[in-house]
Amino acid sequence: MTIFVIALLGEHPATVSLAGMAHNLLWITLGNALAGAMFMGTGYWRDMPQTLTEKTAPETKPVEESGTA
Repeated sequence: MTIFVIALLGEHPATVSLAGMAHNLLWITLGNALAGAMFMGTGYWRDMPQTLTEKTAPETKPVEESGTA
């Protein structure tokens, strides 16, 4: 982001503009979001233990009734 500001504040050709910056940031942000979701999601999915993916309820013991009321 600093390089964008330096390029816009310094002497630059007419091809450097706020519209060009917005155009670049749009595609970079979308690409990073999609690639990050794919690669990070795949990594976490593969690294997760298999026992967490199965829906198992914890074992419960029945409550014992005491003889006193």
